[in-house]
Amino acid sequence: MKKVTLSKITINEVELTDLNILLDDESNVIILPLLFSIYMNRTGCIKKVVRKDKQTLINNEAIIEIIDSNILDNTIDSYLSHLKHLLIYINKLRKEHNTPSVHNSHLISHTLLNKFLNEALLEAGKSVATIEAYRASFVAYFDFLHYLKIKPAKKITIDRKTKQQAAHNSDVEKSIQYVTKQQRFELLNACNSKAEKLILRLGYEVGLRTSENCGLRLEKDGNLLDLFKQASDPDNEQCEFAYYLKGKFTKGKKSRQIFLDKELILAMKDYYETERNDIVEKSKKDSDMLFLCAANCCLGKDISVEHGSNVFNRVKKRTYFFDKHISYQALRHTFGTELFHEELMSSDGRETRSESAALIVVAERLGHAFTKEGLAPETTTRYIRMRQQMLQVEQGEFHA
Repeated sequence: MKKVTLSKITINEVELTDLNILLDDESNVIILPLLFSIYMNRTGCIKKVVRKDKQTLINNEAIIEIIDSNILDNTIDSYLSHLKHLLIYINKLRKEHNTPSVHNSHLISHTLLNKFLNEALLEAGKSVATIEAYRASFVAYFDFLHYLKIKPAKKITIDRKTKQQAAHNSDVEKSIQYVTKQQRFELLNACNSKAEKLILRLGYEVGLRTSENCGLRLEKDGNLLDLFKQASDPDNEQCEFAYYLKGKFTKGKKSRQIFLDKELILAMKDYYETERNDIVEKSKKDSDMLFLCAANCCLGKDISVEHGSNVFNRVKKRTYFFDKHISYQALRHTFGTELFHEELMSSDGRETRSESAALIVVAERLGHAFTKEGLAPETTTRYIRMRQQMLQVEQGEFHA
């Protein structure tokens, strides 16, 4: 599924400078969104269904009027982008539950549409403003289908609970998602085990997501035992070791190399030979996963994808300085922020490369998908702002 832009297209003797179209997984044009895009580009308007008199009903339906409402060029692009995300969602559901295909978006149920708006977008951490923008896009699209007499206009709403949770997401986004050196020191001091310390360090030293801790494997799906051996070799002068994190353990299903320094590898080896070995002996269970549950209720079992978050929240409660919005993901953001700073600046505080070049390194290390132009995505550019936050909160520890 993708959105492409065609330049200088002539339709019925009208030349369109740019025309955004949506293609399915086989690169076939999706017709209804195409008609929607053509209409907006030709007229600079959307069709808007207005209920003129909510108190008066004809044949049990409110009296409505269809009017034109002017829009900007960037709104057209935004509407098509939002519609693309909805179609990706229903395409995924079709594969799992045989729901309507992307070529039959007019058959999308009211329930499914509102589920995407009130659940999927919320789970993605979208703010109130963003969800409202998606709703406006969908209203415009289905009002257009009503205008074509393909399908009656849909009532698309955002639930009150969704707005409350989305407001919380906005607060999280605005809060500083950077954990200072002093805070990290306090966190490690509050840990009760080697495993807890490693889980936290893998967040801010390597940039792992909580779920990616499950991808640290000893032999079958990884090579940690080999790295333990290499790092323990007194003749090996390597300071950093590469580990291949397989795509089945990552958020985007994209494999990538992560880099572990020698001291961290040796700490992992120490955990493997002590705490982990004790768990295996007590539980009589073992697996290829590095981390095993230590709690009595699940002793010896593989950790869950939420384990990193659970550890962070547990350790955080033993300290006094964290606000409620800081999560395990903030450790990953801390890694990305400091890596961006290190890639941008020399040891004596001089800028040695462009921000875009430094961001590409960060995107590679964090496993972010690049744009079609080969640039770091918007997800990565947040570290420009976060670096400034870091410089402020560290109070001069880093030099700009």
